[in-house]
Amino acid sequence: MSEQRRKQVVLLLIAAVLLAPVTILQGRLDRSEEVQSSLESMPFEDIPPEQYLMEYVGSIVLGGFRAIAVDFLWLRLEKLTRDKKWEEMGLVLKAIARLQPRMPEVWAHLAWNMAYNIASQFDDPLEKLKWIEEGIRHVREGQQRNPKEERLSFWPGYIYWHRIPRSEHMVAPESEQRMMEIFERRERRCVYSIAAEHLRRAQELYVAQYRADYLGDKYEGLIVDSLFHQAYHEIGSCFSRPGLEQDPARFDRTQSMLDHTIEYMRMVDFKYYPGTTFWRDRVLYVQRLKRIFELERDVDRIIAADGPAAAVPAMWEVIAEYKAHKSGKMIFRQGALEKRLRHQVFRICAVAHEKLEAGDLAGAQALWRAVVVSCRTRHLESDPFTPHWKRVADGFEQLEKAFPHEVAAAQAAKAGRPDDARAHAQKALEVYFNVMEGEEGLYDLPLVVDRVDRLKKF
Repeated sequence: MSEQRRKQVVLLLIAAVLLAPVTILQGRLDRSEEVQSSLESMPFEDIPPEQYLMEYVGSIVLGGFRAIAVDFLWLRLEKLTRDKKWEEMGLVLKAIARLQPRMPEVWAHLAWNMAYNIASQFDDPLEKLKWIEEGIRHVREGQQRNPKEERLSFWPGYIYWHRIPRSEHMVAPESEQRMMEIFERRERRCVYSIAAEHLRRAQELYVAQYRADYLGDKYEGLIVDSLFHQAYHEIGSCFSRPGLEQDPARFDRTQSMLDHTIEYMRMVDFKYYPGTTFWRDRVLYVQRLKRIFELERDVDRIIAADGPAAAVPAMWEVIAEYKAHKSGKMIFRQGALEKRLRHQVFRICAVAHEKLEAGDLAGAQALWRAVVVSCRTRHLESDPFTPHWKRVADGFEQLEKAFPHEVAAAQAAKAGRPDDARAHAQKALEVYFNVMEGEEGLYDLPLVVDRVDRLKKF
């Protein structure tokens, strides 16, 4: 049975249960204030055909008994929530939204259920994204019906800021990481830029409605965070711009956006926190990040001039700065810092692989062991990413066992001994497969996957 059909059956059953007493009292109900209010707020000609049953019949036929139907649906929703029947919850929430279209909490709850509860049930990033966007679509429908309600501008902004780019905020599964890539390739926009637009609109509505700004900082904080993450997109996290890593202009764009973020934070500091260090600490945080990005620019310049091996000392300097930055106050979400730090660590791993290709086993092992030590000592005890990096270090330590076989395979191939090359490559692959199938968290690293693909060609 299709979703539309299930929805119609549910609504018809509700109508049937309530229809008998309603028809007896219909003359009285037609004159009720609730019916008149419903008709004024939802003109018949403005209701899409698929919503006639709930919004038109619900307003005219149910009349004063509409509140009973709503209570019944909310009770049903509570049970479905306990049972974790997310899709049925979505149907009931849609029904409630049709009966209570002027209640912002209904639309917000509907969006949250679809974007978080239902979407999380799927592994396919396309399915996840479909339910997230369905939630956004419904809350924006509520926004159209309640154009002055700031909460309904806030929720699309929050979902764009938090749900779609979850891999920015945490060590997320690959399907979560793929979601933002798919979304931004299609929209050709940074997801945080879209979030900031909605959050600014919510802020404007809040100030206009309450004629006060004492809670405005809750929006300001999210807007600042959006600006901050847009800068990270410019430095190389935005999947929708292939080749960005080779674009030297990305540093200028990033620094410009961080300057804009600092300017905005100073405004927030003056507006909400005069005499405190709350936002001033954040300004210092971003200013230090600007200096780290300058060091990254130096790394790129050395690589362009003399090759990756020559840039290794500068790479270690960048890694040390990131580790020190993360060990301080955790002012912004740490996922973006994690990505940049991983990028620098894996750059050094790539240099180690280049040394293997050149037959320099000792040089490759020295670099690799330094990476293992760095991964194991990279954070304070309180850092939530510490277990993840410990697993990476354990996996890298195991992978070093493949290095002698990789060098031997390359040497045998150059000497014209293909059988020996394949035998050594097979022994190296066994090491890689054991690590990829283990709990070290390396099964999806491009660094590891690319190495496996190369060994398969022997």
